[in-house]
Amino acid sequence: MSRTKGFLLTTSVTERLLFFFVFLPWILFSIWALLKAVIWKIEVCDDRIVSTSFIGKKTKFSFKDITSVKTYQAQTGEAIKVYVGDKKVFAADPACKNYYVLLYRLKSEGCGRGNL
Repeated sequence: MSRTKGFLLTTSVTERLLFFFVFLPWILFSIWALLKAVIWKIEVCDDRIVSTSFIGKKTKFSFKDITSVKTYQAQTGEAIKVYVGDKKVFAADPACKNYYVLLYRLKSEGCGRGNL
């Protein structure tokens, strides 16, 4: 087995392949999950909500499209998950900017059918 210097001091070809095929996918997945969790935006307009993902994909839906709003306990307080059909479109907690404005709009529009 050949050994080369310079990459992680002294490594063999097998050890380098192990790194690239086992550890690299986990590192890339972790970066992807972090970006997905941190970079997103929710905008509440007149009669619709625009949700923007970390890759810039915008999803628009109206308050009438929301089929259920479920509450759950988060570290920062009582958070919400918003569903259109059976698909969760976003989740928000009290640490989010304008969370209480969103919660008020969801209640005033009658979304969630009593789950709020």
